[in-house]
Amino acid sequence: EYTDPCCSWAWGTEPKLRSLRWRYGAQIDWRTVLGGLVDDASGAYEGMDDADAGARLARYWSLVAEHTSMPYPVHLRWPPLTSHRMGQGVCVAAFQGVEHGEALLRALREAIFVFGRPADTWERILDLAMVLPGLDTVAFARDLQSEHAAAAYEVDWAETRRPNAYVVGLEGDWPG
Repeated sequence: EYTDPCCSWAWGTEPKLRSLRWRYGAQIDWRTVLGGLVDDASGAYEGMDDADAGARLARYWSLVAEHTSMPYPVHLRWPPLTSHRMGQGVCVAAFQGVEHGEALLRALREAIFVFGRPADTWERILDLAMVLPGLDTVAFARDLQSEHAAAAYEVDWAETRRPNAYVVGLEGDWPG
């Protein structure tokens, strides 16, 4: 699964992916690869306050929600300024087990698309991780900004920039 916590289309596709996992379980080799959709959006909203910038992005996400039927943050408090930290956080949680990485990815998406409060800083990511069951939060906090974590995320990021021939050859005019 090539994904990003900030991607509204990935959020909208999540029910389908969960259904595949439920239906086919161990028959599918599943791997989550984080892509870094939002590099640094601070310049995109320059001159706007957080509420205006959030409203602008929420309008786009409302179009995605029409297609996917997933909720979107009508009152987005601020637009996510980067997804790189989030992706690195998911990689760090996955060091403790795939299920922990998946739980943090889900929590990051809910923070954005349900609660309208993106966890786009180290502190906010750590706050989310603190409530995840079974995660060693001391180890998570220690590793969050480590070189090892950055390297793991960089491998994922680089993989998403090398699409295979099938993806490159896709043709069509569809949303998402």
